[in-house]
Amino acid sequence: MSLVIDAHNHVGVRHGASQTGDELVAKMDEAGVDRACVFPFVEGVVDNTAVDDAAGPHPDRLIPYLALNPWTGQAAIDEPAPARRRRCPRPEACTRRSTATT
Repeated sequence: MSLVIDAHNHVGVRHGASQTGDELVAKMDEAGVDRACVFPFVEGVVDNTAVDDAAGPHPDRLIPYLALNPWTGQAAIDEPAPARRRRCPRPEACTRRSTATT
């Protein structure tokens, strides 16, 4: 039997939409989806906390991704560092500093 992975799912809250990890997993069960990639809504302020909250209870079902807002410059790299290190398969690559200027 094939593994079914849904590659595009938002979690958290934004104007007109919201979804928790539990809600997503219930929808996945109904649709026959085994795993799903999740990332926050990116309209407005990007908050990766919703990804941690959603994926934490479902590590075998939800694959966490984080979102970075390039318009915030170095803050986009600095702020989510602990979350980025938890999810990064090569931590040395995920802790590099940006050389871009803002």
